[in-house]
Parts: sequence; C-alpha cells; structure tokens
Amino acid sequence: LGRYNEASLEAEAAVMVQPEDPLLHYEKAIALTALKDHEGALREYNRVIELNPRNCRAYYNMAILLDKTERHEEAKVYYEKFITKSSSRNVEYIAHARAQLRY
Repeated sequence: LGRYNEASLEAEAAVMVQPEDPLLHYEKAIALTALKDHEGALREYNRVIELNPRNCRAYYNMAILLDKTERHEEAKVYYEKFITKSSSRNVEYIAHARAQLRY
C-alpha cells in the first residue's frame, strides 16, 4: 500500500498544478481505489467524466466501485454509459458490464 499512497500523493500534487487534466484525475482515482478510499476514487472518476465524457474506462471503473459499495442501481447507470460509449475493442469489458446489468 505504500506505493499506492505515494502514487496518490504524487497524483494529488500533479492535479494541483494541472487541475483540468483528466488523465491525472484518472491516475489519482486508481491510486485511491487501491487504498480503498472508494468515495475519494468516485469523486475523481466523476471529475474525469466531467473533463472528458468520452473516457469510457472511467464509467466502467465507476460502476465497479459503486457495486463494491453496494450502490447497485447507480452502478447499472454507469455500466450502461460504458456500453454506450465503448468501442468494440473492449469486448470482454462490455460482456462483463452486460452481465452486471442482468442482476
């Protein structure tokens, strides 16, 4: 966890310098997820989506986190958005998202 904590701190510093960079918010969200700061990660994924609504991986990761935090109905919304915005290259992820929508 030490490396993720360091990554989170580095991402936070980078976001302070470039707050409009969606990639930095994405990297911070990944680090926060690894640290089990789910609410912090959800905030960062929301920011990624605000800055770059075409980032389909942010929708997918958001859905997974919402499922982990027992917010299944919200998760379904993000799985649907992921499927809509995703390219055909993401076949496995799309299949997983569709399977989650059946529950």
